[in-house]
Amino acid sequence: MNSLIKKVFSGIIPIEQAKAALISLTTIDDASEFDKKLQAARKYDDDTQERRDYWGEMAIWSERRIGTLLIEAKANGTIGGSGPGRGNHDKSPDTLSALLGTETDERAQAISSRSQKLARPTDEDVEAAIETLKESGDGITKAAVIRQMASPHVSQNSGDNEWYTPPEFIEAARKVMGGIDLDPASSAIANEQIKAKRFYDIEADGLSENWKGRVWMNPPYAQPLIAEFCQKLVDSDIEAACVLVNNATETEWFQSMAVPHASAICFPNGRIKFIDQDGNPGAPLQGQAILYFGQKNQTFIDNFGGFGFCAEVVR
Repeated sequence: MNSLIKKVFSGIIPIEQAKAALISLTTIDDASEFDKKLQAARKYDDDTQERRDYWGEMAIWSERRIGTLLIEAKANGTIGGSGPGRGNHDKSPDTLSALLGTETDERAQAISSRSQKLARPTDEDVEAAIETLKESGDGITKAAVIRQMASPHVSQNSGDNEWYTPPEFIEAARKVMGGIDLDPASSAIANEQIKAKRFYDIEADGLSENWKGRVWMNPPYAQPLIAEFCQKLVDSDIEAACVLVNNATETEWFQSMAVPHASAICFPNGRIKFIDQDGNPGAPLQGQAILYFGQKNQTFIDNFGGFGFCAEVVR
């Protein structure tokens, strides 16, 4: 473990290699000890944003390892129930505070709760949340990653955590384009509202298909998929398109789509309240933008102007 700490601290070990090495920490004690040394080391190496992002990401994967081990310990009965961390405050070797090396049970419970929230999602979900924070320029913290993973956003319109675009935006796009021929990042449920003549879901892999006609697109928000879907749109021989994305104007994918290709853009007054499968609204952590590609700029502005600020793209 000491050699791992030294490599991490020196910055010579990439994140992916460090993640793999964390698997070798097979006890809660070892994982907690590693995490403490990590927190101590990062205090002396935060002079650039790159290093701060490195340490922030390392802290997430480190605590995620603690969470995984805690979940496993609960499953095999080592902790939980009436045992450690549930009213047992005597600092015996198996109390939760002793396992995590904290001074109080309250602190141990806070770490336990947060680490398990980080451990339950897939690696891909955590990586996507981290990439979103990097692109937005927000700091990479455990709390921010947890919020990002819990925020309603349309990733691929599939799975148990689906969020759909409010119908008024779909209707506005339909009025601008005269209809929707294709939704390349959708699902059967989503298309009940969008009513595209053709749609591709996660299994169909829209990136491998030809895109034509009038396109509505709310692409997957995780990298590299969002960049790939946006590039596919501008490379395709389409008639028109309305694209709903985060208003990440500083990102390469947004700039490469908006500046050379978009005809007009709408920035809604507030964050769009996406709708879950039960019809309940929720708001993501970031605002959105609707980019229009086509020849009916004034029609787009007329129909989307009620949602917020709209303007033609001038080159």
